[in-house]
Amino acid sequence: IEPIPNAMVCLKKNFCNDTRINFNEVALLDKVGTIKMDINAEDCSQSQINDKGNLKIRCTTLDRFTKDNRIKRVDLLKIDVETFEAHVLKGGQKTLDNTKYLLIEASLIKNMNYTFTSLMGLLSKGRHNFQLFDLREYRAIGEKELVLLDCFFVNTNLYNR
Repeated sequence: IEPIPNAMVCLKKNFCNDTRINFNEVALLDKVGTIKMDINAEDCSQSQINDKGNLKIRCTTLDRFTKDNRIKRVDLLKIDVETFEAHVLKGGQKTLDNTKYLLIEASLIKNMNYTFTSLMGLLSKGRHNFQLFDLREYRAIGEKELVLLDCFFVNTNLYNR
C-alpha cells in the first residue's frame, strides 16, 4: 500500500517478478474519499497530507481495505505514515482485532496528530490488546529528546493462538 505515485513506480520495479505481491495505490486513514498531499519529489518520506497539497490521492480505511480484499487475518502490520499513524489505527479497529503483530514508526516531535499515550489508547480498544514488546530508538536529538521510535507490539488476545 503506497499512495505516492513515484514511490509506487519504484515498488513495482523492485518487485516486478514477485507474483505474491499486490500493489495498491491508496492512502490508509480514518475516512474514505480523497485527500491532498504535498509531495516532496526529492524525498518521498517527507511528503505530507496537506489541504494545499499538490496532488490528489485516493484514501480508504484499513477496515474497508481488508474487507474489500477479503483479508481475514493479519500476521504483521507495519505502519509508517509520517505522523498519521493514529488516523490509520482509528480506521482499522476491526482489523486490529485480527492482527497479531504491529510495527509502528511513532513520531514524537512536532507531531500535532497524536501523543504516544493517545496512540497506546487506540491499541487497547475493542477485542484487541496490544502490548509494547520491543522498541528501537530511531533518531534522537541530543541525549534526551527522542524524535522517532520503531515500536513492535503484540496483540496479547491473539498471541497464544
